[in-house]
Amino acid sequence: NTHNDHERVTAQQETMMISKPNPTTSTTSPAGQRDPFPATIPEAFGFNSHYWDFAQGGNKGALETWSLEKWEAPWGQLDPMADMGRFGFPLHRSTVAWNVNEPSPGTYNWKLQDALMRENAHCGLRPLLFLAYGHPLYDASSGPSETCKVYSVLTSEGIAGYAAWAGEVARRYRGKQVIYEIWNEPNIHIFWPKPDPDAYMAMLEATAPAIRAADPTALIAGGALSNVWGGKWDELDLPYLTRCLERGLLEHVDVLSCHPYNIYPPERIRDRQIIPIRDLIGMMKKAGELFK
Repeated sequence: NTHNDHERVTAQQETMMISKPNPTTSTTSPAGQRDPFPATIPEAFGFNSHYWDFAQGGNKGALETWSLEKWEAPWGQLDPMADMGRFGFPLHRSTVAWNVNEPSPGTYNWKLQDALMRENAHCGLRPLLFLAYGHPLYDASSGPSETCKVYSVLTSEGIAGYAAWAGEVARRYRGKQVIYEIWNEPNIHIFWPKPDPDAYMAMLEATAPAIRAADPTALIAGGALSNVWGGKWDELDLPYLTRCLERGLLEHVDVLSCHPYNIYPPERIRDRQIIPIRDLIGMMKKAGELFK
């Protein structure tokens, strides 16, 4: 959330975040010790995993028979989370899939997510959970996307259901210093059929308060934008982001997140993504258009 003058930029494998320090919370640690869960997101690298994909069939099994402790890849048994923790990566980004976590309304399957949260704690990793995607039992109006077969959240029933589910996730993991990212790349049709920043913001406006009520210690990341597909590949979707800011995105989130995929030298991320974001926010702040 950058409507204060304090900004910090974090680059992860998939997610770039701009966040603000919390002036009411001290992050000072004794000499020689690093606070693994500071109030702000540190300048550090994390990693993204796809355990949900493996659990749903990629490991030749279903969610009920899948075991994190016995997970094996075709090239042998792995312990990637422990390795990442040993190598000093403090953040672990992973999916929480709504339609799998809540197979029927009001019924939840926590087996996989509980296992991942236990392993995060064991390995000293801070969880960054992105909450996705739509649930056809609540809202099938968008139809599934052509590639990933996921749904948007468009109707009042879908928005209420998503917000309630997000609150249940936050309630279960209350106090565990979770960073919640609202969706994954809603500005591209793969993950949100017929992208619409107003529809995304309607969902986020309902979801952020539900998460905060369930866990006041959680950090909330919004935007979660992909860069523009095609063309130069590293351009931001500034029209989408601008509309989200006009709708009051920074009023509702602690972190503005973007996914800076890039096939060019990394310095271009600074010039073509980080600086344009800061310039856009600065321009809108001066114009008084950051808030509804």
